[in-house]
Formats: sequence, structure tokens, C-alpha cells
Amino acid sequence: MGRLLIAGLVGGIAMFIWSSLAHTVIPLGETGLRMVGPDSAVAAALQAELGDKAGLYGFPGVAGNPHEDEAAMAAMTEKMKTGPSGLIVYHQPGYNPPMTTLMAKEFVLEVVQSLILAGLLAGLAAAGLAARATAAALAGVAVALSTNGSYWVWWGFPTDYTLAAMVIQIVGYTLAGLAIALVLGWKGKAAAGA
Repeated sequence: MGRLLIAGLVGGIAMFIWSSLAHTVIPLGETGLRMVGPDSAVAAALQAELGDKAGLYGFPGVAGNPHEDEAAMAAMTEKMKTGPSGLIVYHQPGYNPPMTTLMAKEFVLEVVQSLILAGLLAGLAAAGLAARATAAALAGVAVALSTNGSYWVWWGFPTDYTLAAMVIQIVGYTLAGLAIALVLGWKGKAAAGA
């Protein structure tokens, strides 16, 4: 169990380093992300409309629930034909968490993902390094498709953004898998207690 925890931690560190590099050195983390100017009327309009009600908003909004009410669905569909639509994550003025807090949260998330991956790869104790790396990469593909793929399908996230986010996840899982396999050993070593 101790070795599994160490493997998960090492894998999480590998994933965190890759993710940090992908967002700071390699421009993958910014691919497809467009910024609204700091003095844009968009921010002022959002603040006037939403005030201090932080949250995830889809637009156009319509009266009623479009998933349960045919008239509401028709109204939403018509609005989308003639006007803009989208998804906004809105934070009220003053939202500015410290970078250290955000990085710490991201690190914890990646260690937890890596611990789960270590549990999966530990079950492949007799498999070689390539088999474990392939299993980790496939887990990364599943994760990337289940999140980013669905956001692309349902919310219309940009294709370049989606593909870049998927690459970051798949490479991160593959690197974590390699690190985990190195800690756990391969070709029967882990099974023999080495």
C-alpha cells in the first residue's frame, strides 16, 4: 500500500509538471482561448446583469425549462437562430484567488487522479512497461473524451481548444503511468514484492 501511495504521488508530480509546462512553456493551455479586452462593454454588461451571482450561465435564456417544455425549447431554438449563444463562467468583482491556492488545488487533483491510475496499473503487475504506459494513455483518452469531448459536442467548445486540452490530459496520464510503472516495477517485479 505504501508503494502504491508513493507511485501515485510520483505520478501526480509528473502529471503536474507536464500540465504546468503545457500551460506556461508550450502554448497548449491557451489554444483556442480568446480574451475579451479589459475595458470591453461585455464585462460591464455582465456585471450589470448578474451582479454578485457567480455561476455557470448558458444563453440565450428563456422562460420555462427547455428540457421539459416544448414551447420553451422552440423559443430557445428560435433565439439561437437569430442571436448569439454561449456559455459563461461568471465571477463577481473581487474574485482573484492567489495563484498558489489554484496551483495547490490543481496539484491535489492530479495526485488524486494519479492515485486512481496507480491502483489501476497495480493490477497489471505482470505487464511490461509498454503495457502499463498504454493502459495509462487509454485511461487518459477516456478521461479526455468524457470531459472535453462532451463539452465540444454539447456546448460548442472550439475544436482547437478541445484538441489541445485532450492532448494535455492524454500526455499527462501517459507520463504519470510511466512514472507509476517505474515506482511499482514491471515484468513481474511488483508481483514478486520487489
